[in-house]
Amino acid sequence: MVKNFMCSIFILLVVAFFVFLIELVVSLYFLGRHLCSRRYREFDSLHQLLKQEHPDFPFNPLPKKWLFKLSDQQTDARRRGLEQYLEKICSVRAVGDSDLVQDFLFSDTYESASTPTYLELKVMLPDQSVSILKVQRFYSTDKVYEMLVEKIGLPKQCTRYFYLFESLDYHFERKLHPNEFPQQIYIHNCYSANSTCLSLRKFVFSPMIENQLLKYPLARNYLYRQAMDQLNSTTDYRSNFKTSDEAEYIKYAQSLTDIYNTITFPQCPCSSRKDNDYVILSLNSTRIHLHACTKDGQLDSEQIANFDWNTIGRYYLVDDGFIFEYKRSTVKSIKLQTLFGQFMLDCFECILNELQSLNNHEE
Repeated sequence: MVKNFMCSIFILLVVAFFVFLIELVVSLYFLGRHLCSRRYREFDSLHQLLKQEHPDFPFNPLPKKWLFKLSDQQTDARRRGLEQYLEKICSVRAVGDSDLVQDFLFSDTYESASTPTYLELKVMLPDQSVSILKVQRFYSTDKVYEMLVEKIGLPKQCTRYFYLFESLDYHFERKLHPNEFPQQIYIHNCYSANSTCLSLRKFVFSPMIENQLLKYPLARNYLYRQAMDQLNSTTDYRSNFKTSDEAEYIKYAQSLTDIYNTITFPQCPCSSRKDNDYVILSLNSTRIHLHACTKDGQLDSEQIANFDWNTIGRYYLVDDGFIFEYKRSTVKSIKLQTLFGQFMLDCFECILNELQSLNNHEE
């Protein structure tokens, strides 16, 4: 009887230990990015459901369950095995895009409210260093930005002139909306070549306002780095101007008024063109520039329209783009069918607010 009792105790201990191991949370990385933290049993459940939904797919087996404590090497091997399993199923669109897999990777239903999971989020800084934050899945852009500026020590007087941007495939950086979720964007762009698709960039157009930031060393360095990047990517001016003085270089860049502090958007259909043909919108603190182009972005040298900011009236978002009104002899409107309407609106608001602020200061 005692022997049977001791055997029962041993079995209970083994079962309890086994359950503890299965409940271990494994942090998973895909192409260098922290995807999620999941328990082994959740992988096992996903595996069984996927086999039912895709009976003909040759799924890799999961790493074997283990009844005893794993060494660090064995734990790392298990994590790599689970990552390889994910890579295999995500490499096939029919499986990787299924609701089962997408919910597993991106849903917070797996995470307990009492023990929130913190994920790594990498942000590229203007000096090309990377800042790593620990965030929850549904932290807003404003929340992540607050964490970033606190970590890097950006002075509070400068924070309104920088923000988080997403780097897109066609060499274009889009300013994030305050209510977006950067961690979701970071993960969904896991196939990008860079270590992260998120970056800290300035969001200021006026040279006068920019000059007010030069007294803050970190902000000045970030402005200098971004000025070099912008000029090097569009012109050969950097090779013609040699200086180690950051403020001097920024003021040189400011003299290039058609290039510096100018944001150029990808081509999009425009209502002012025949058959809603394409234009490229660029803007800075002095003007709005519409340049006619083909669908693939080839410029038409004979069709260019410029608008002064003092002619701009209303501007607003619509379902499929952005509209702005301008006044010459009469009030007219232009509609741009674009995915970047919110960013266009943000730029309009920023520039017009800067111009108003400068006018009030002069008065």
